Amino acid sequence: KVGFFVGSGLSHAQKEWKELRTAFGQAAEVEKLDATGNRSIFFDKVRTFEILYLACHGVGPREDPKQAALLLGGPGECVTLPEIGSLDLKSCRLAVLQACWTGWMDHVREFPAQGFPQALLDAGAAAVIAPMLPVSDALCPIFASVFCRVLRFRPAGEALGYTLEVLREHEETLVPRGFRAGDSAFDIYEYRFTGDQAVDFSGGWFKRKIAGL
Repeated sequence: KVGFFVGSGLSHAQKEWKELRTAFGQAAEVEKLDATGNRSIFFDKVRTFEILYLACHGVGPREDPKQAALLLGGPGECVTLPEIGSLDLKSCRLAVLQACWTGWMDHVREFPAQGFPQALLDAGAAAVIAPMLPVSDALCPIFASVFCRVLRFRPAGEALGYTLEVLREHEETLVPRGFRAGDSAFDIYEYRFTGDQAVDFSGGWFKRKIAGL
């Protein structure tokens, strides 16, 4: 089961959700949860999904890593880094963050690892994918379409690498004309994969589908 949480200020989230549903097909149920009005929906539902897909804006740390947050909720609301780390995500095998800069991880003496990838692992997620740089809202549906198709047949770590290769190699076909000028749109896409790269959904989904026949 896939939970697609959406924050405010994203113009292409609806298309991204449709691409997720199409990519997974009948292999997985994709539930869209609108977290633009109240952040409580995130805390109420987040623990119930095997895959978390978070489409939102991110706020990086200023002086204190604890100031980092995901903009999920109504005006003035967010989900902070400490709150992410305190969640119960034992059922989550993969978390995908489509929020700018959320792949960063700070290392200081008092806190050996700080950042959203580590916080999600501390909460129980088996693996996390998060961008190291800004991501374009308009390109997120394209990423979702390719990555989630590949994820049905390859382990998560391998699926991410293959997805980025495909996006860069076939950019002229995949990216709408007029979207960019100059350098490749996907050359700047750098993601951090943290956790178990061998997380694999292909066999599990297939076996569950057969068991339900």
